[in-house]
Amino acid sequence: MTQKNRRSIAVLAFAALICVMGAFRYNIASTNVPVTLQNLFVLLIACLFGPLQGAAATGIFLVCGILGLPVFCGFHGGIQYFTGVTGGYLAGYFVAAFVTGIIAGRPSLLIKTSILKLILACISGMLIIYGFGLFRYMIFNSMSISEINKAIDLCIKPFLTGDIIKIAVIVPLASVLRPYFAKWFF
Repeated sequence: MTQKNRRSIAVLAFAALICVMGAFRYNIASTNVPVTLQNLFVLLIACLFGPLQGAAATGIFLVCGILGLPVFCGFHGGIQYFTGVTGGYLAGYFVAAFVTGIIAGRPSLLIKTSILKLILACISGMLIIYGFGLFRYMIFNSMSISEINKAIDLCIKPFLTGDIIKIAVIVPLASVLRPYFAKWFF
């Protein structure tokens, strides 16, 4: 099997993992945006593969959900979830995967990626997800720019601790796995 075929299979496998992670959700009482592990896998694949495969796996997940497969949080699917209150986060996943992958770069056997670079990649990706989510939330709820602090309290602050923990998991995992991914898939 060629590296290109292995890479394609791995992208499909990671897309499936992102889908499955929608089953693990936690609702925070103060907001109607659930906590999931999907963003962890979106950023992880971007750190492991780079921008193209990271965005491809995330795109496959999003297309499956838009087409109605129950892959979004809580086993839901359909365009209404993409256009609803959490749609910004979902759209942010795709952009975050691409940008995170650009910053992390393609894995290499010769050059070890610094921990700092992986942290920067993950923080950038998370900020993109937050930005898209915040923007959509404010539009969906007809909030003005003067209400941005209220929106931040509902859309970002409740998730910070969990997302910092997710980054703390992604970075060492990606650091260890990147050389293997370089060998197996590139």
